[in-house]
Amino acid sequence: MTPSRAYTPPGRHRSPHRHGRLRWRVQWWQPALILVGLAMGLLVVSRPRVNLAASSTALSKVVLQGWGTHVVAASLTDAPGGPQRLRVAGNTLWPAHVLPSDRAVELRVTVAGLFGWRARRVVTVTTPAAPQLASNRLRVDVGKAPAANFRGAVAQVRFPATGHVQAVGGPQVVIGTAPNAPDQHGAVALQVRARPWEPWGSVQTVHWASVPWLTANAHLVTAGHANLSTAPLDVTFSAPVRRSALSHWTLAPAVAGRWHRATDRTWHFQPTGRGWAPDTTIVLHLPRGKHGLVARDGAMLAQASHTLTVQLPQGTTLRLQQWLAELGYLPLRWTPTVGARAGQRGWDSVYQPPAGSFTWRYPAVPSALKSLWNPTYWTAMTQAAVIAFQHQQHLPVNGIPGPQVWMALQQAVRHHAVNPTPYAYVYVSETLPERLWLWVAGHVVLTTLANTGIPETPTTLGSYAVDERRPFQIMRGINPNGTSYADPVHWINYFDKSQAVHGFLRAQYGFPQSLGCVEVPIPVAQKIYPHLYIGALVTVEPPGSAPLVRPNSAAQ
Repeated sequence: MTPSRAYTPPGRHRSPHRHGRLRWRVQWWQPALILVGLAMGLLVVSRPRVNLAASSTALSKVVLQGWGTHVVAASLTDAPGGPQRLRVAGNTLWPAHVLPSDRAVELRVTVAGLFGWRARRVVTVTTPAAPQLASNRLRVDVGKAPAANFRGAVAQVRFPATGHVQAVGGPQVVIGTAPNAPDQHGAVALQVRARPWEPWGSVQTVHWASVPWLTANAHLVTAGHANLSTAPLDVTFSAPVRRSALSHWTLAPAVAGRWHRATDRTWHFQPTGRGWAPDTTIVLHLPRGKHGLVARDGAMLAQASHTLTVQLPQGTTLRLQQWLAELGYLPLRWTPTVGARAGQRGWDSVYQPPAGSFTWRYPAVPSALKSLWNPTYWTAMTQAAVIAFQHQQHLPVNGIPGPQVWMALQQAVRHHAVNPTPYAYVYVSETLPERLWLWVAGHVVLTTLANTGIPETPTTLGSYAVDERRPFQIMRGINPNGTSYADPVHWINYFDKSQAVHGFLRAQYGFPQSLGCVEVPIPVAQKIYPHLYIGALVTVEPPGSAPLVRPNSAAQ
């Protein structure tokens, strides 16, 4: 028989060697190799090494490597001062004596480790320079302490005035208490050093000032707005505002509108109704104090900005005279152009009058009166009409078309409240014999001889409106010779300060005799008085002037 054999799976072969003998050959040299490597690594790690690095407080920082490594000696060599020992504190080196700033010194450090091994390091370092101010002038926010900035870190600061020394640890030094109001200022002298072991630097002075008071300016935004009465009102502040206290802002006169914040320093008010009347002085009151306006820098509102005023432009003379003519206060009529906005009564028409034309109300108007008329310019005729309107509307009589006059005119035009008195005009010629003419509603109703002022006290030439009337008065004054007088006068119509058309008893009339007034016989003055009124025009012309109408004319 053939001997049987053990079955071997395909791909596997029996090893001709025994497993035990193979394991013995691998482990015999491997432990020895590992031990040698460990011993060499231990020697490398245990070898003492030392490096020096910068320190923000000490002279230098010591970086040690190696097991058990420690500093056994440290010294520095300063050329002027010679060698000196250094104090070791933890991993830092400190000089035992004061070192000058900005000085190069040589550091020598010796360290020891395991097995008594030693290492030595020699490095040259430069002591920090005395910090200098970045700026000697500071602007300080209200409520924040003034702080000086230096070009470099400061270890300590000393205030020579008090001798107080303060640790810092950075480039910024607080030099005083926080100001509690704008526009405060002061000066602080100080000394600093970059390290506690350096000498104090030279005295440096810091001048500080708190931020200025918050100021404001208000103005109308007229560009692009034809109706200036509803033009936006802008209020701009000198600095960004942190707290506006808008609910405490007040406008006078008050009109409908709304505020909104345009930028961090500008507020915008837009009227939503009719707006303000022409020539209105708009007054804006802004809140001050702890609960008032405050800027981001803490500044509070200055007293001068507590109340702001904005003057609205005057209305056009053309529109003023259109309305006065409509109401019968001028010897003219105004007729709007066909298609023009004749019925326009808003404030926009005051600044952009509708088109139209003026025509004389009466067929025979004296040339002297015509010469006073100009539709677009302010003349004595315009002022006289304003005075007459003010008197009829019970307004203060000053001949100035302020906001009250404009508002009253607008209301009168809307309600067709026309002038109840006929148009009257007084013309005086100093051509001898001197004469007065009274022209009423297109007709000369009276003419008389008159007296004007003597050369020492002449009657004022020109055209003026009657602004005061009295039926009787004792006129008192001083004669040219220095004597006083007290004369009874009747039916008085003042037209230029103390000068008036009135009745006064004289033996003759027709040449200069008065002290400036226009005198007529008392009975004639009584006839003149009912025809005149506040606002009636009086014209006084010099010698050589023509009469109001020719003696042979129908009016005469």
